[in-house]
Amino acid sequence: MDVKTLLVGFLPAILYWPVWIYAMTTKEVWRESFSEFYPMSLCMILGCFIAGSTPIGGAVTAFPVSVLILKFTPVQGRDFAAFIQSVGMTAATYLIFVRKRHMVNLDMLIISCFGGTVGVLLGIEMDLSPFWVNVTYMVYTLAFACILLYTHMRRGDGMVAAQSLEINKECRQWIKDDSVPKTTLLLLHFGLFIVGICGGALTSKTGSGSDTVAFVYGVFGYNLVLSKPITETSLTITSVCIMGYMTVVVAAIRQLQGDVHRNVYLCWGAVSWIVVAGAPFGSLVLNEERQVHFRRLFYVLALVQFISFAVLKVEGVGAKIPTPPGNRRDAWLVIGAVMGASLCLIAGHYSCSTKLHRAGALPGKGEVEPTPVDTAEATKDSTV
Repeated sequence: MDVKTLLVGFLPAILYWPVWIYAMTTKEVWRESFSEFYPMSLCMILGCFIAGSTPIGGAVTAFPVSVLILKFTPVQGRDFAAFIQSVGMTAATYLIFVRKRHMVNLDMLIISCFGGTVGVLLGIEMDLSPFWVNVTYMVYTLAFACILLYTHMRRGDGMVAAQSLEINKECRQWIKDDSVPKTTLLLLHFGLFIVGICGGALTSKTGSGSDTVAFVYGVFGYNLVLSKPITETSLTITSVCIMGYMTVVVAAIRQLQGDVHRNVYLCWGAVSWIVVAGAPFGSLVLNEERQVHFRRLFYVLALVQFISFAVLKVEGVGAKIPTPPGNRRDAWLVIGAVMGASLCLIAGHYSCSTKLHRAGALPGKGEVEPTPVDTAEATKDSTV
């Protein structure tokens, strides 16, 4: 890789680091920031690679570490997750539009961002207790891990196919399928808008969600109807761009509200210099084989996070104030309902895709387009 390519890839970091150094120096917070929040700095190094190997951003590390280890409140954890991704995700989005803009699905990007903005505005106004924010995060992460695991298992069986999208002269991609009635396509787009609202509301509470719901809708919605399914690579890259925008929206709203805790800024100062370089650095070290390893690590961490939140936050083990029995009961009912719905979604997709595959509506194993090895270069890092 030549010097010019490196400079282009690391441009966001090159521009950001002097500003970061100036801010940390003038505020005289070097020692305070790193002495208290160095654990997050170490964890986000790992988080960058997990984010670059899955369609979920760095909040998968940022939120649980901030809440369980640094003892942030869920609101502070949400703020930190959004702030840190507003740096890392936007850096990753820049790299995508420089090198892989032809792989961004603009239909999904535009609709998801519109719906997500509405969802964030609604979610910010919702009064959700810290207990239920924790429950929401733990079950959402586990459910997505199960869906992602299923998706990759089906791809290995040749049942999750790839799709070519029409690329116009400006290298932009739009969904076009003449075999699907326009009314059906409009309904699919409307469904994405509704799902985008849900993802935005989820992002407003946990700092993550818009990217994953868009990815899931692409696999379980569009790809079951379109004769030319959207590639997983395109879905992942598009989800990075969606989350980059959504975290900027959340961060901007929280700044305008003016009640962000000082510790969030200090933790941000200790970590942001790492995540801004996550995308280009990931493109150098993450290949297809390593992505698989970090993806498996995500599955393990999702389970560990779920158990940790269940023990510490739902059951209240070691807490000064025990969790009310009614809250515990309701939490497990919600968890059971969400996981049950996720399993039903997986079962329904399995049944439909199998029938379509046997009917010849989907290409067989030998026709599945392999994921490009250099996918990591662009998705490298939802970093955060």
